[in-house]
Order: sequence, then structure tokens, then C-alpha cells
Amino acid sequence: AAAHPETISALVLSSPWFLSRAKVSRLEQALAPVLAVIAPRLQVKSGIPPEICTRDAERIALDQKDPLRCQTATPRWFVECTRAAAECRTRVAFPEGLPALFLVAGTDHLVDPEATRAVFDRIGHGDKRFKLYPEKYHEIFNDPGREEVFAEILDWLRAHGLAPQAD
Repeated sequence: AAAHPETISALVLSSPWFLSRAKVSRLEQALAPVLAVIAPRLQVKSGIPPEICTRDAERIALDQKDPLRCQTATPRWFVECTRAAAECRTRVAFPEGLPALFLVAGTDHLVDPEATRAVFDRIGHGDKRFKLYPEKYHEIFNDPGREEVFAEILDWLRAHGLAPQAD
């Protein structure tokens, strides 16, 4: 968005990763930069079970059976995502006047909602909205009550002239 603001009409962010809450040991954190250089494609189990992503039992069962569900990460991915998240938290400026909707899971086991709030607070213009869903897990589009989230997005897009008005 910052690099090409002319191509984006608005931002809708769903539990964005500005700071991780995932349990990564100190040893893994220390080894990751080394492995990112010598074995960047090494597949490591992510340790992220679907139960910490959503409270929807049906969705969890589908995820557990999905052969395409990603259950690994690479050292390079970890290092680059951590670096990018830190840069977003501290340096990236949102384009002036670009509307922004932050949808944040309050019971997120993967990302820190307070870090997301801090990034939101750094946006200098007033056309922004922060919506916290205290009980929701990380995947707010797959969590119970997702219809409320979809309605929030649609209402916000309509208010900004970016979606057709309801009949």
C-alpha cells in the first residue's frame, strides 16, 4: 500500500501479524537466522494446530483432514516474516487518506492484538476503524459468528463507496 497507493482504494486487515504470539523457543529463534542462510528451505513443523486458529469444531475437523493444509514453515520464512512484521510495526507509513479497517481477534494465539492496535494508532489520518472481537480466535472468517465480521466489512465498504448498496 505504501509503495503503490494509487492501486489500492482501501485496506481491510484481518488479525494482521505485526507481532507473533506463537510459541517459538529461544533456541529456535537463535538458530533461525543461521538456518535461513545454510538451509533456507528446511521444512520444520509449525506446531500450529487448527484448535488455536478457530473455535469452530466443523472447521477444525475439515482442517485436520485437509491434505493441503500447511503444517510446516522454513527458517527463511520465519526470519523474513519476523523482519517484515518488525518493519511494519516501526517504520511503514500508511498513505495519507487511505481508508483502513482493522478486524482483530481478541483471543488470538498467533498474533498480538496490542501490537496491531499500536500500528493502527500510528495511522495519521482519521479514516480508520479498529474493530476488536474479544472472543474470536485468529481466523475470524472461520470462527463462530463470522457473519457479524462479514457484515462489518460489507457495511464499511459500502460507507466508502466500494461495494453496492443493499436493496
